[in-house]
Amino acid sequence: MSITSTVATNLSAWMSDHPTLKTVQQVADKSKVGFGTVRRARKGEGNLTIQNLEAIAGAFGRRPEELLVSDYKKGNVTELAAREPAIVEELLAVAKTMSERGQIELLGRAKELAIAHPSRAKAKRAK
Repeated sequence: MSITSTVATNLSAWMSDHPTLKTVQQVADKSKVGFGTVRRARKGEGNLTIQNLEAIAGAFGRRPEELLVSDYKKGNVTELAAREPAIVEELLAVAKTMSERGQIELLGRAKELAIAHPSRAKAKRAK
C-alpha cells in the first residue's frame, strides 16, 4: 500500500471514529488546512506537506506518524482496555517513563507483535 493510500485509509477511519470531525470541511476548519488539501488526502491524491500532515493529525489530537502506519485498526485499543485493563495500565506506566521517541518505538514494536501474535479471538476462529 502506498503512503498516500495509507494516509487516506487512516484519515477516513479517524473521521469515521471522531464525534465532531466527520466531514472534510470540519477537518479543514479544525486543522486550518485547505478543504481541497484535506479532500485530496482523504482520496489518496496529491502530496501532503509535513506541516499539513502535522496539522491534520493535530486536529484529531494525534501524532502525524500515526497517519503513516498501514495497520491502523479501528477499536483495538478500546477492545484491549475493556478485556485486559491491567495490561493497558502497565503499558501506560512504562510509556510515561519514556522519551517521545521511545514511546513511538514502543508503539511500533507493539504493532509488530500484534501482527506476529494475533488475538485469541482470531486464533480460535482459525481452528
